[in-house]
Amino acid sequence: TASAIAGIEFAARRHGGRGPIVAQLRVTATTNLFVAVCTFGILLASSHPADSTSTRPLTPTEWTVITIAIGAVGGALFHLLIGDEKRVDRVFISLAGMVILVSGAATYLRLSPLMASMFFGAMLANTSKQRVEITAALLRVERPLYFALLIFAGATWRPSVQYAWILPVVVFLTVRSIAKIGGSRIATRLNEMMPTLGPDWGRALLGQGGIVIALALNYLYQDTLALPNVVFTTAICSVLLTDFASGRFAASVLVPRSARVAASAVASAAASAAASAAASAKPTPGSSANVAATSPEA
Repeated sequence: TASAIAGIEFAARRHGGRGPIVAQLRVTATTNLFVAVCTFGILLASSHPADSTSTRPLTPTEWTVITIAIGAVGGALFHLLIGDEKRVDRVFISLAGMVILVSGAATYLRLSPLMASMFFGAMLANTSKQRVEITAALLRVERPLYFALLIFAGATWRPSVQYAWILPVVVFLTVRSIAKIGGSRIATRLNEMMPTLGPDWGRALLGQGGIVIALALNYLYQDTLALPNVVFTTAICSVLLTDFASGRFAASVLVPRSARVAASAVASAAASAAASAAASAKPTPGSSANVAATSPEA
């Protein structure tokens, strides 16, 4: 399941977290998002309805390649449209148009618009000369679009009046928490990184964000997948229960860790100072004290 990186970044900015544990959290959260989007894209490709008019239905692998190709073609078209443009407003308009085109084409083909858009963004990140302008344009609209996504999700949500959704939510949250914390601890122990990362850094990965809501919305409108309403309700409840506390989860990992590092640094500095003082106080062979102790008059 995906992990939100917003809580990790918030805790890192607020508490000044740096070092290997912050880098590990960023890499792990980003990898989780990548795996979640790709897994859902492959799921839609695998459950794609067969076309009765074609002589040979496409395989799930071919549908997955088509999803990736939509994003790649969108990236190529973006380069043709934008050229060497550096103004952020025009870059944003072109970027928004291509995202709508890519996601619309994927939705029309009953594929994952998130997976196609992800590969579209990956192509821009690795080939575009306007990385700074694209980043600035996306940062301007990140929060407004997230709030719009929450509004659409709330308007679409239809929880059951029979409370049958409570059990899947509880089971999902319990299993996910155990898997995140236990899996991170096992991986840390197997890689002998326990002194560096600590045993409980998986708590910072409990938060979920907008990607999960977008995946759940996409899942809800698929008529070939099982239990769409239950899955959507579980995802919404999970986000509501974990996203608001994701910054606190990350801070509980970063703050004690940074305190231990600071205490260790202070102890090392004190030990070094004591060793230097002892070395300077020890008499040398050529000192006046040694000469006085070895002279006949003494």
